[in-house]
Amino acid sequence: MNTRIYEVIINLLLFYFVTSVINGVTIREGNLLSTIIVGIVFGVLMAAVPQMLGFFKINVNTWASLLLSIMLSFIFLFILSTLGIAVFAAAVIDLGLPGLVIAINDAISSLLFLSVLIALLSVGLKQLGKK
Repeated sequence: MNTRIYEVIINLLLFYFVTSVINGVTIREGNLLSTIIVGIVFGVLMAAVPQMLGFFKINVNTWASLLLSIMLSFIFLFILSTLGIAVFAAAVIDLGLPGLVIAINDAISSLLFLSVLIALLSVGLKQLGKK
């Protein structure tokens, strides 16, 4: 399979997983199809990070990819929020481990946390997939 298609699918699944786990994020339509469409757009955006870095003549490494991924995911999620496609709210994330509960107080904090988390996971999975 083409590696770009593979990256889009991995980022689609990552987007679906993270938005399902964090209870402060909802996609407005509420059905699986709208989440998949938004996830595909997110996957295409994250798969294009190395080409964007190359366009600006920046070395493609883990840290540059992470920085650009955080910025792009924040801009993408902010646009989704502005257009009313996604709604961000306060959230409490309980991972089932004692003492490991993350409380997010407002929508902006939820947006920032989600953009950093999803960028970290995206770049991390990309690095783990390298040979």
